[in-house]
Amino acid sequence: MHGVKVRVAFTIILSMPLLLGFTWYPIEQKTIAWEAVTTLSNGDPIPAGDVIKYDVFIEDLNSSVQTNLGETDQTSYAITFPYDGEFRTGVRSIRYIDKNGDGAIDQLDGGLNIKSTITWSDIVGIPEPFGFRTTTQFAYVDSSGDCGIMSPCYASIISAVSDVVSGTTIRIAAGSYTEDVVLAAEKSITLSGGWDVNFSDQDSESTVDSVTAERGSLVTEFIVMYGP
Repeated sequence: MHGVKVRVAFTIILSMPLLLGFTWYPIEQKTIAWEAVTTLSNGDPIPAGDVIKYDVFIEDLNSSVQTNLGETDQTSYAITFPYDGEFRTGVRSIRYIDKNGDGAIDQLDGGLNIKSTITWSDIVGIPEPFGFRTTTQFAYVDSSGDCGIMSPCYASIISAVSDVVSGTTIRIAAGSYTEDVVLAAEKSITLSGGWDVNFSDQDSESTVDSVTAERGSLVTEFIVMYGP
């Protein structure tokens, strides 16, 4: 996958995903948080002895496949997105019921706990929709400024290093680049040189004058430096 963006929307209404404006973050995992549910749908307080837990899910917006991530009694959850794509995520509250007030969750004849779902809209505090790029994000450099179908494309390594997000691997077409490349931001970048014109095979090297990381982390592969 080349240059694939992952877009994530948080929503608490099952029938109407809230796909608003997005800000991109260089992360694969995001912890979401919400306010505790303290009342029933009719506004009455949660009865003593009842237990409130929360179901967290993600849904692939392209395939509509919904994946339940787990149940928690906390009001936050660390979501690890499984692959590149577009997702929404939601939380619903589950009430485990103690009907007789003895402090134990009651069960049906089949041994299942008695529970009910408190409506999705009772959950508040979900942050605004956001998105992220995975750490396998790629960018491309060719001194001609033409990377074919690969995007984003840069004519210089310096401009790519300045522009990309942390976690990006910059694939550089084979050849010589008269550049002193400096990373001056707190981000992690890999410079991967020696790619052919289609960026399908890495069978050569790319040369630069120098590569320096003043801040952050800079990894090089198939890069030859000819600086002093």
